Amino acid sequence: MNLTRDVEQTSLEPILNVNTKCAICSQRPVLPYHINCSHVFCYYCIKGNVILDSSFACPICDFQVKNGDIYQLEIRVED
Repeated sequence: MNLTRDVEQTSLEPILNVNTKCAICSQRPVLPYHINCSHVFCYYCIKGNVILDSSFACPICDFQVKNGDIYQLEIRVED
């Protein structure tokens, strides 16, 4: 039974700032990663969960990982 949302999943640009917390451990993200939703994860938090559960979904928005794809967050400095 799939309990994730049936709406079309679209990717959102995650934002990293001084207040950003990992969506899994609620700490500052160590090696920030994302799964194409707007939430940020520590690399080890997201990688461990995806390895254990191939249908892992974001605990905040239910966006489901596709094919185990996780992405390193591109950090840009703006003036």
